[in-house]
Amino acid sequence: MPKKFLYVGNNAYISSILIKQKTNVMMDYKSFKKILNKKAETRFTIDGIVEYNKDENGEYGYVPKVFKTDYSQYFNRISTISEDRLLGGTMFIEKVGPTTVTLSTIDILGRKFPKRIKLNKIKIKEDV
Repeated sequence: MPKKFLYVGNNAYISSILIKQKTNVMMDYKSFKKILNKKAETRFTIDGIVEYNKDENGEYGYVPKVFKTDYSQYFNRISTISEDRLLGGTMFIEKVGPTTVTLSTIDILGRKFPKRIKLNKIKIKEDV
């Protein structure tokens, strides 16, 4: 684990504190396809997308936004990804490539806005 230095003033640093960091599991094509083939909801986060909300300790701050997969009985597969909250925004899964997934949203005028996300930025959230 990497050492992090804590500044305490007057050019004094405490170097004996070790900060525990979570291991980042790299998402690849096969594991993402397994998630899409399941009929259960899977919760995950995307690096760089945060929201102002409570964290695990009950304190407010910027935490990673949680998304979930939605199973469609009509298509018999997972076809959308939405925010894990009431009335959260929904994104359609257009294409899953070897390194990226292409998502799209449709605005009120019917225009499609695609967004490409790298698979290595997706991290599965463990069930609590």
